[in-house]
Amino acid sequence: MKTVILLAHGITNPLKAHRRMEFSNRILFLSKYYERIILVSKDDNLKNKVTRLEIEKITGFYIYRIPLKEIIATLQFTRLVRMYKPDLVICDSTSDAPTVILPKILFNFPIAVFARAFDTDLFIYSSRVRVFRKSKLRRLIKGFLFIKDTFIFNLSEKIISVSPALIKYINYFILRAHNNKTKFIPNSYFHTKNIPQVSITEAKQKLDAILKQFNENPFIITYAGNLSPNKRPDIAISALKILLKKHLNVILLIIGTGILSQDLHNYCSKLEISHRVFFLGKLPQYETIALISKSHLLIHPSISEGFSNSISESMAMGTPVLSYAHKTIKDFCRKKGAILVNNENPKDYASEIYRILTDSSLRETSTKNSLALIKPLVEYSNEKRYTDIYQEIKAAEEHPLQKQSIRQVIRLFLRWLKLFFQYLRWEEHFENLEKLN
Repeated sequence: MKTVILLAHGITNPLKAHRRMEFSNRILFLSKYYERIILVSKDDNLKNKVTRLEIEKITGFYIYRIPLKEIIATLQFTRLVRMYKPDLVICDSTSDAPTVILPKILFNFPIAVFARAFDTDLFIYSSRVRVFRKSKLRRLIKGFLFIKDTFIFNLSEKIISVSPALIKYINYFILRAHNNKTKFIPNSYFHTKNIPQVSITEAKQKLDAILKQFNENPFIITYAGNLSPNKRPDIAISALKILLKKHLNVILLIIGTGILSQDLHNYCSKLEISHRVFFLGKLPQYETIALISKSHLLIHPSISEGFSNSISESMAMGTPVLSYAHKTIKDFCRKKGAILVNNENPKDYASEIYRILTDSSLRETSTKNSLALIKPLVEYSNEKRYTDIYQEIKAAEEHPLQKQSIRQVIRLFLRWLKLFFQYLRWEEHFENLEKLN
């Protein structure tokens, strides 16, 4: 009986309540091919040295919960690897993957990694190092963090990415050309075709309760995402204040939770716009999509992204998108579909919002282009996507890398040093590389 360990963070019990439907559905699909799937969840609410075992309520999968702190998580995960001797380890994101580096070197099991975001950038923009955002120290930190990318991408048998821009980034770190190491498999948005009526009803009730507070129906701007520094929800609030000064009848819906929640409430109070900002908290995915479909605009100011579900779902629902011009969305849209802002200035966001909401021709063109861009991913069924994923992780399982020797580890370390000093010396070259057209 083959054993697969899947490492992720914040896994829910039951699985169907997970924040992403794609995650739980993918696990259930893989269970048709692997009899023994063990889930390991990195959780930030566990004390050091604590590991908790749960049984998933519907499937009976084991869920081991380990602390989020990296050193403790690595030691706990190494213990689980030694116990179960997995035939394959799947990392649900590159942010989870550092936990697997040490046990991979020690026990040499095959690894398949899902790359969803530029995680080095995500760390740089976290609240812990936000103070360095505009300084030269940011470059030093980013170059140092390249060691994580160097080891993860080279030690993995297969890296599955939702974005061609991420594929280009990943290939830069790999020691030699591995034609079959990276694989682009886009997300499927087939689920946007059929929004359950119960979700539509729940969304309508929430929206009706908000709109009855106004004599005239306002324009509705929606932000959907984590309330974290790298997502920049504060830009949406600042832009709203500017639009209200222009006497535009507009409100902002904020869907999501996170460490900035209370700060954002306080910010709204400070700007005296709390009556125009509605915090809806964490909502089920279908209900979020239903609310987006009733909005006049989705605002997505996140400065570090892989391939955003909220952007793609908005496109599929015919809702115009205003986004920060991060690497992936620029690569995907090619100046069509989403309206992009190249900086973090709320005034520029407000200017574009005003233009979109008051220009029906622009909204129509943007919506038409968005629907054309996203159509192939809407038609790409979940079943086909999961089958493609299974074929790739099966290849990873069947063709493991040779056991890592001390010599090979040193080679990876030297590869990182080369990238590190290149980045410090040729910042402009690297910045151009990251812009990816």
